[in-house]
Amino acid sequence: MCSGSDLAKYSEPKTVFAGYHYDLNFLTIHGKSRFPGLFIWLRDGRKAGKQLEWLTGGYVQAGYHEVIYSEATKATTAQKAAA
Repeated sequence: MCSGSDLAKYSEPKTVFAGYHYDLNFLTIHGKSRFPGLFIWLRDGRKAGKQLEWLTGGYVQAGYHEVIYSEATKATTAQKAAA
């Protein structure tokens, strides 16, 4: 989930924390999250930031992603609260 997301306040499935976008940086690196909700779409299997797409003249294309509070996020949040 996005850093600082208040999962107690924003706890409805389909709540969007970060809408469908690409990042404006050389590389986008996502570490492992404790909660599900990050959805990534790659155009051709490679992962790169928008600047790398510009530097390569479009040869390497940026991937898109979004962060949503999903049913899986809800289940994980409940499981961690019960622990």
